[in-house]
Amino acid sequence: MTTTFCAILLIQICERYLLIEYEFGGSAPKGKL
Repeated sequence: MTTTFCAILLIQICERYLLIEYEFGGSAPKGKL
């Protein structure tokens, strides 16, 4: 049960990070990061 919860939490964090990375990488030049 705890393992499943951690896995879901990790997936959500990874998705959020990838989404932010994609938005910043797509809208702003990478040199600004």
